Amino acid sequence: MRIAPAVALVEPGGLVTASIVITDVAGLYGADVRLTFDPAVVQVVDADPAVSGLQVTPGPLLASPFIALNRVENVTGTIEFAATMLNPSLPITGGGVLYLVQFRGVLTGETNLAISYAELSTRTGGTLSRSLENGLIKVGPIHRLWLPSILR
Repeated sequence: MRIAPAVALVEPGGLVTASIVITDVAGLYGADVRLTFDPAVVQVVDADPAVSGLQVTPGPLLASPFIALNRVENVTGTIEFAATMLNPSLPITGGGVLYLVQFRGVLTGETNLAISYAELSTRTGGTLSRSLENGLIKVGPIHRLWLPSILR
């Protein structure tokens, strides 16, 4: 399990999206993955303003999932997301995006985007092994280099 991109760059006030990606899995039926971040550096942008509270965007990995938990706390810098597929869905082999988080840069600096808890489960409730790769978000001016065009 990893966060993509591993390092994200964003200007203050700008937006950047991070994906929680699960790879090389066999028999996946549900996932509970929680993240932490520094809320003084970045804030999560609500994925669904029509629903009370702040949420992230479910990814396409789990087919028609039941979302058990989708909660963001910008004060404490926590993201909680838990979802499972429902019968008669078949377990997943392979990988994909579990969920996406859109961040707004707040203050120049950097924050770890850390996986604080992760449990992957099978259809029968067993747990699957996993390795974790955290991410980093850097907030500051992005220096662009403009190169001249050569036309023939």
